[in-house]
Amino acid sequence: MATIGSNPEPSRSVSERAPGERRPGSSLDVSTLAPGSRFGRLWQFPLLLISLGLFGYAGYRLIDPQPGPTIDQQLDAAGKLLQNDRAEAATEVLRAVLLEDEKRKLTEPQRGRAHLYLAQAVEQVQQTRRLDLPANHERIVEYSRIAEKNGVHLDSTALRRVAESFEALGKTSDALAAYRRAISADADKAPSLRRKVIDLLVARNERTEAESQIREYLADTRLTQSERSWAIGEQSRLLVDRLMFAQARDLLAEAIKQEQDPALLGQFHYRLGYCDWKLGDDKSAERYLRLARNQLQVSQPEDAESALLLGRILLERKAYAEAISFFNTVIVSHPDAGAAIPSRLGRGLSRIEAGVDTSDAGMQDLTSAVADIAAKPSRDGMKPDAIKVLTQAGRVMTARENFGAALELLSLEQSLEPTPSAEFFGRMSRVFERHAQQLEKTLKTEPEGPARVKKWQQWRDTLVRAADAAVAHSRGMTLNDDTGYGEALWRGIDLYDRAGSLSQAIGALELFVAERPTDPLAPDALLRLGKAYHAAGQFDRAIDAFKRNQFRYERTLAAQKSGVPLAKSYIAKGPASYAKAEDALQATLQSPLLTPDADEFRQALLELAELYYRTARYEEAVAKLEELTTRYPNDDRKGQLLFLMADSYRKSALLLASAGKPTTAPTDAASVAQEEAARAERSAARLDRLTKARKLYDQTLDQYRVVPPKAELDQLYFKLAHFYRADCVYDIGQYEEAIRLYDGAALRFQDDPSALTAYVQIVNAFAALGRNGEARTASERARWLLQRMPPAAFKEAQRSMPQASWENWVKWTKAIDATADGK
Repeated sequence: MATIGSNPEPSRSVSERAPGERRPGSSLDVSTLAPGSRFGRLWQFPLLLISLGLFGYAGYRLIDPQPGPTIDQQLDAAGKLLQNDRAEAATEVLRAVLLEDEKRKLTEPQRGRAHLYLAQAVEQVQQTRRLDLPANHERIVEYSRIAEKNGVHLDSTALRRVAESFEALGKTSDALAAYRRAISADADKAPSLRRKVIDLLVARNERTEAESQIREYLADTRLTQSERSWAIGEQSRLLVDRLMFAQARDLLAEAIKQEQDPALLGQFHYRLGYCDWKLGDDKSAERYLRLARNQLQVSQPEDAESALLLGRILLERKAYAEAISFFNTVIVSHPDAGAAIPSRLGRGLSRIEAGVDTSDAGMQDLTSAVADIAAKPSRDGMKPDAIKVLTQAGRVMTARENFGAALELLSLEQSLEPTPSAEFFGRMSRVFERHAQQLEKTLKTEPEGPARVKKWQQWRDTLVRAADAAVAHSRGMTLNDDTGYGEALWRGIDLYDRAGSLSQAIGALELFVAERPTDPLAPDALLRLGKAYHAAGQFDRAIDAFKRNQFRYERTLAAQKSGVPLAKSYIAKGPASYAKAEDALQATLQSPLLTPDADEFRQALLELAELYYRTARYEEAVAKLEELTTRYPNDDRKGQLLFLMADSYRKSALLLASAGKPTTAPTDAASVAQEEAARAERSAARLDRLTKARKLYDQTLDQYRVVPPKAELDQLYFKLAHFYRADCVYDIGQYEEAIRLYDGAALRFQDDPSALTAYVQIVNAFAALGRNGEARTASERARWLLQRMPPAAFKEAQRSMPQASWENWVKWTKAIDATADGK
């Protein structure tokens, strides 16, 4: 059975059906549409006509388009978008309008209206996205100016917008002018705008004008009680700032009697607490502030101010945990309030004061607070308090020897005040110097290697930065404190010297002597400059500085002190300048300003003795050295003086041994007798000087036993005294004693080439005694010592063996070897 709607007939194709045959169930006779029928040929014609009509209409639309919206219509559309808080969409429309200005000129009203809307759009975008960018505030001001220039009248809202942008940019004078224009433009908005004016005037410390504005504000009959309370609170603060505490208290007490609203009472109690805090009564202030916090609502700005002030009071009391809790209240509950940044500063300082464990968090607080202050010119008023906090935190970190954090705090301080006071550089210099001292201690235990080199460079750089800050400190005191200026400058130069930064020390001194030739410290500066030149190897410039000092400031002590370093500079130039050096030293010794007690007198005497010693004027050297030991028996350099005196006697004896030999032999008896007498006299004088030299070498060694040699020169003299003492005894002919002294010296300094010299002299002494076997033994020992002696020891040797001793040794060893071979 077929279902309803089914077709029982087998399916056939159209070609299988007979012509004119109708398909069962079909309501249309398809045979009438067959290609061969008349209707089949006509049914497409109407469709063709319709298509042609549509094509023509489309062409007409392309040829004659409908006009778009006019400029005014576009501006109206932008205005509606702004009313619906669609600032970004409005901005796109306004940009299109301003692009039209390049094709066809807009009228001034149209151009002005477009820019006014742009200013409004920028403000909406900032508010929507919670932005506060200086560039956007500049755009608002610029767009508003263009609008007004093109004839648009700025209403109170537009002027308020401009004023707030000026305020955000830190241009308070312009902001005040714009707020006053806004007040004049709309009397209904005057109270709220006048509050802005009062806030700005208070921030600028223009108290008289602020009080005048508050009186005008209070005269407005439309004010609510809360608005009046705010004004009374501002009046009380201004009175307190003028130290009119009684008037402020009376004003607040009268206001409290007339007020019942807890929130308003909270404002007044906050003001009373503020007054007491300013008066120094922290306990009463804390009581009123805690009462105020119980009465105030979180939405009231005084709630944040009360918590901030409580935090500060507790911070001063060193109740750090409770102080942090109040600062946290402000930061969490009032993140956008004016008290938020000061609270972050307070919390940061409290955390640093509380201990090491919370110091890192405290540093983060201070860093973020400083960044927020620097981000907006309108927050410049917060900088002084922030600098005080950073200074206090720096003191704490310095006391804990956390110099890295202390320097970071100084850097934050300088970011707030790029041109800080001289006192700032003084603090910076001290922190750098103490940091350098800390690094120097660690250097002593640091093993050799790249790490030590790196730490040494860090120590040096830190000292240089300490010196730079000290010089900056001195320059900051140039006009106000001459004494402090000099002290800071010398300190900076000392630090440069310690760091080995001669070029910077020289630069600082050159600048000083050039800028302040009449300064009382100029002679001292020239003296130090000459010494710096000398240390840098610039001897001619050093000589010029010392001579200029002596010529220009001859009656000053610094000029007289220039004599010794002047002589040293002449000596450093070589033998050709020794005579000038001697003149400089003699002039120093004859100076009326230098007594024998002066260190410069003692130094001049020593330099002159050494100069005589250096130029083989041994008798004069001995005279000066004896004067030194007599005048200064407790001199720290006594070991050196004794050695030089001993060596002067020894060398003068050597000169006597080689002097007086006639070029031709005397022929007559008288001449022979005279020559014999002279020879005997020289021999006696030589023996006397060698004997004195030996005794003085003994005294030298005794002195070094009492005060062990530490300086390199003292260590050298201590070693040479052992060998030279033995040489004196050998030259006297006391060979047994010489052998004993040489052996003791060689044993003490067996790794020094001088020990080899001692053994050669021992060989010579045994030979002189006729003890050839012992001489041979000593010779073999000397050869053995020579073989084991490293080549580097000879390069570093301070004393070479006398040539005669080597020749005698070689001659004797050959004789010994020949005798041995003959056996």
